Amino acid sequence: MKQVDRPPNNPKRITIQSSQECFSVDIPSAEQPNPCPEVGNPPNVDSQNLTNETVQIDSDEDDFMPALKKRNVSESHTRVLRKVVTKRIKHEELPRQRLNVRCNPQDVIASINILNERQREAIRRKGFSTILDMTVDALCSRSHLQWLMDKLDPKDMTIRPGPGKELKITKDIVHLILGVPNHGGGKPLGIDEAVAASNLRAELGVAKDEFNVTFLQDRLRKGEDDDLSIRCFFLILFNRLLFPTASWGITYHEVLLTEELHRFHEIDWCQLIFNDLCEAAKKWHNRITTNVSTTIYGCSIVVLLYYLDHLHTTAAPQNKTGTPRIKFFDKNSIKALTKADKRKLVTHSHYNFISSSEARQRHAMQLDLRSIANLRTNIFDALRPAPMPRPTFNIKLPSIKEMMSSKINDLPHRHRSKFIDILAAYDLEVDKSCVAIKDSIDKIIEKQYDIADKFIELIDEVLRAESENLENETDELQQPGNSADSAVYTATFDL
Repeated sequence: MKQVDRPPNNPKRITIQSSQECFSVDIPSAEQPNPCPEVGNPPNVDSQNLTNETVQIDSDEDDFMPALKKRNVSESHTRVLRKVVTKRIKHEELPRQRLNVRCNPQDVIASINILNERQREAIRRKGFSTILDMTVDALCSRSHLQWLMDKLDPKDMTIRPGPGKELKITKDIVHLILGVPNHGGGKPLGIDEAVAASNLRAELGVAKDEFNVTFLQDRLRKGEDDDLSIRCFFLILFNRLLFPTASWGITYHEVLLTEELHRFHEIDWCQLIFNDLCEAAKKWHNRITTNVSTTIYGCSIVVLLYYLDHLHTTAAPQNKTGTPRIKFFDKNSIKALTKADKRKLVTHSHYNFISSSEARQRHAMQLDLRSIANLRTNIFDALRPAPMPRPTFNIKLPSIKEMMSSKINDLPHRHRSKFIDILAAYDLEVDKSCVAIKDSIDKIIEKQYDIADKFIELIDEVLRAESENLENETDELQQPGNSADSAVYTATFDL
């Protein structure tokens, strides 16, 4: 066979030869191209070339070699081509982010359990009596909350878990869930946060690195109900539940919110919580997904409970209209609802929502109950006015010695001193009697004010009990067995 040191200019045939086999394939001419010669039959090629007949080569060293099986070159090329085409490119997946949730009601529940009755009453007078009734100490599934935050549109604060399912969060929804005050407006007056925090730490006698929830809970254990001790509770409440930030320690933000404790009844706390939740939703959707960890800020318990409260399942609370709604949830009910709503793997929104008609009816009744409760509880939730100044009685009787001074002066000098001594002694006894009478009157006044304070507390308890009885009577009327509209509980979400 001729050997060349360069490729030929116009090759006609390719031959591949071994010691036992020889493969020869014709190359199609340029006038009749065939892009896949191994698949189709090129024209003007004889059957010997099509079958790629194996030619035995005489060789002394191959006489005892077994004949190899014939291979179809066109088939092998096709297999290689198919493998190359069907090969998939593997994409490297990003590591899963570690999720942090700053809303931590467990520390709030622990702080509530520390409070005595006088401290609880002081918190009720600030308008936060509903917080004392909450039993939710955990949000349970973080993946469920993460899924809800993904479905929460920060543009209009609407949860869209699926087709035809929308739940819009507003300031009124925050009030229905938490029951905190929603009257008044604005926020605490603008002050220097750093100076306010420094003054507060000095007043509490604590260093900056020790200014945390544990220290505040120790202060509450002393049992005092002064403004400074009550402020410690609100610092925990704001940091762990209502306005959670990136820090686990007490920040300037909580110090600023609690600086003017006497103005709590003038502040719309629901609006402030809603504004903070809007910022939290924006931060979540604008987060950097390549970071090692990510954080959910804001009062996310509002988002979770509002969604779970609209699921049509037997695990939902039996009380459908009572407010605030947080009072009817606990760790076990949240876990049961989350499990019922979660499909296999990570898909949620498995159960149907309650019907839109039931949702509107329930929402209207909840608003009516909250308005009635506000009328009844404003008396004891509002800041109690300062007591009137207690009157002071001064008994001043005229001195008999002064009354008879002109007449005594008419007496001779040797008799005048005897009358003066007798009248002075009498005036002294009268003054002692007046002092005793004044002390008795002051004690009576003090007792009257003490009795008045006790009766005010008793009246507050009666009003609060009447409000709870009204809610319970309404709930009994709304039970499926007692209502003509019981069929609405089996409807689907039909917006």
